[in-house]
Amino acid sequence: MFKKIIFSCCCFLTTCALADTYTGKVEKIDLHGDNWGTYSNTDIGIMSLYVEGMPKSCNQTNGKNRVVIQSNHQLFNSVLSAALAAKIADKEITIHYLNSCSIRSGAWDFGYISIK
Repeated sequence: MFKKIIFSCCCFLTTCALADTYTGKVEKIDLHGDNWGTYSNTDIGIMSLYVEGMPKSCNQTNGKNRVVIQSNHQLFNSVLSAALAAKIADKEITIHYLNSCSIRSGAWDFGYISIK
């Protein structure tokens, strides 16, 4: 029993270290290719979702208050639809993001999104 409790605590702490959550209104949505400076139909699309008051990405002083998701992510269309609906309805969203900035150095990596 003690081992199960320790294992559960370790899993919980690991999960907490990997992601964070923020609730706020959608400030802006940017859609662009990975290499937006030049056109290529082979680029991966990227959506940058800015949320008012969200912590700056990866705790950088010049980081942005945004989360990014790539068009090849299985939830891309759903996240885009939810973000647009929240923006149009002026509703808050809850964005869950990873504590990493691997897609864009100035943006949190997407975890998941929910609307109340």
